[in-house]
Amino acid sequence: MNNNRLLRRLALAGTCGCFLFLVVGVSSVRAQSSGAAAGWEEAAGGKLSFDAASVKRNVSGPQAGMTSNAFWGPDRKPPNGLLTGTNLPLAVYIAFAYKLDNVQMRTVLDQMPNWTRRTFFDIEARPVGTDLTRDQVRLMMQSLLADRFKLVVHFETKEGPAYALVSARAEKLGSQMRPYPDGFPCSDLPRVARGRGGPAAIVPTVDNGRFPASCGEIGSMTTSGPGVIRQGGRDVSMDSIVDWIRNFANLDRPLIDRTGLNGMFDVSVESEVPLPSTGEAGVAAPTERASTVAANFLAAVNDQLGLKLQSVTAPVATLIVDHVEQPSPN
Repeated sequence: MNNNRLLRRLALAGTCGCFLFLVVGVSSVRAQSSGAAAGWEEAAGGKLSFDAASVKRNVSGPQAGMTSNAFWGPDRKPPNGLLTGTNLPLAVYIAFAYKLDNVQMRTVLDQMPNWTRRTFFDIEARPVGTDLTRDQVRLMMQSLLADRFKLVVHFETKEGPAYALVSARAEKLGSQMRPYPDGFPCSDLPRVARGRGGPAAIVPTVDNGRFPASCGEIGSMTTSGPGVIRQGGRDVSMDSIVDWIRNFANLDRPLIDRTGLNGMFDVSVESEVPLPSTGEAGVAAPTERASTVAANFLAAVNDQLGLKLQSVTAPVATLIVDHVEQPSPN
């Protein structure tokens, strides 16, 4: 499941009351984290704050449109320094701020207060500068959530079940994965759209359509025919590839990169997507179809990328929500 689909599921969960948690009223305290998050937070510069921010309740309902100019895509940054989120559940802002994957996010949802079921927020926030990394923006969002929602969290790390992404064939990549090659530049248009600025030349698709023309993110590609889905990206990191596999397959455990691969890569995967079937009982259960789609995708990752999943036991970090309140007025 990609992040946009997870967002829609969160919104629907809010309207049907599928996630609960308890509001605790206490004094104002700053959000804190430890353990798994400490490394990237320290590398991004520690505690940072926006120069100005606005938090407003959105009363239009979860189906009215939910957007952000900064949350999705591997390296997306706020255009011109302004971060915007429209009609989003609080859990989505928390997931962005603390760099949570879908598995961790589900744990957060189980802890959320009752008022978050039907309450969605618009946030606009402007940092002091514009030359920011995405992780620096995350740190600023942490400070905003602590200040306006009185959010206090911590990470707990315990040994638990996980998946490891490993090479399926020793020292050999699949036919649809290669190191990003020098001399084969690709279009920077998606990066311009994300606010990096500057003109970019349009470069034709390389290798007769084997990989997409654009760089920097994994997205949909033209398929070879009906009943299949194809996705790919150029000049993407192993972190992005791991996130893609985890989210598309909707894994129920954390996914750890143990491939030993470094650098940037071109990838593409095509897998079968069974059409909904009908019978005496009607249309096949969506969960059954989703499981088939995920299994087909993972089989294609094995065959086409030369990567596979192994069940392992590993340290698993869980974000614990200690305290949260409805936001203070602007």
